[in-house]
Amino acid sequence: MSYARVFDVRSAVETVAAHENCAFLAGGTTEVDLVRLGVHGPDLLVDIDALPLGEIEELPGGACGSARSRA
Repeated sequence: MSYARVFDVRSAVETVAAHENCAFLAGGTTEVDLVRLGVHGPDLLVDIDALPLGEIEELPGGACGSARSRA
């Protein structure tokens, strides 16, 4: 498994589009626990914690992110 940290939305989209089996990783996620338990095994984890997004919603034509404020 590989890891990539991205710092802008364009890089996140390009990184995910270039890999077939990947997952997003952000603060507060259980993704790492699922990988450790063997429940989920992506080839690439894309860390999007640095992005100014509040949530990502999967839509029929792709994904859409909304802004968040950092405390």
